[in-house]
Amino acid sequence: MWPLPVLFLLIIQGHFSKCQDGVVRGTAKGTLTTYCMYGQGWESYNKWWCRGENWMSCKILVKTTGSEQLVKKGRASIQDNASQRKFTMTLEDLRYDDAGTYWCGIERIGSDLGSKFSVIIDPVSICKYASSMPEGNGMGILLASKSLHFVLLTFVKVPRLGVLLWTVVGLSQGQRDPGREQSQSEQENHSSHDTDAPVP
Repeated sequence: MWPLPVLFLLIIQGHFSKCQDGVVRGTAKGTLTTYCMYGQGWESYNKWWCRGENWMSCKILVKTTGSEQLVKKGRASIQDNASQRKFTMTLEDLRYDDAGTYWCGIERIGSDLGSKFSVIIDPVSICKYASSMPEGNGMGILLASKSLHFVLLTFVKVPRLGVLLWTVVGLSQGQRDPGREQSQSEQENHSSHDTDAPVP
């Protein structure tokens, strides 16, 4: 490959997303946001991101214009932040066919500089429902997840605990020694017969 005076780091932002070994996860119908960071001296260059397995033939989704202005094309957008030396790439309304190989890069004379990452699209989940609640001051997600826990506690955990306790009590009563109970009842019968018998 080329000598890389630019160091790219892939960082993920957003709820329930993670980055591991160049893998970015998003949720269907959600929004995926990634950052690529670069070294000093590349602030004024155009940045881009593209999709495709092969670096030389990947399809550019969108690229900057050399400024920090947000550029949007379809569901994809890109914005450079020269002071932090990173550019943000966003893909909205995620679909399952968005999964695949992507590249982020810097346009220059000769070969562009770039870094590869993979996108995985997960199905919509309960977590997605919680993250889509109105956020306001950031409490929406916390409240949604707490109410979800309450629902699970009420309708799943408590009944299971009741069944478990009922089973344990039933088993513990069934394990008593039947021979011992029988001899105790016989002793009680003999005692009652002894007291009922007339005294000579």
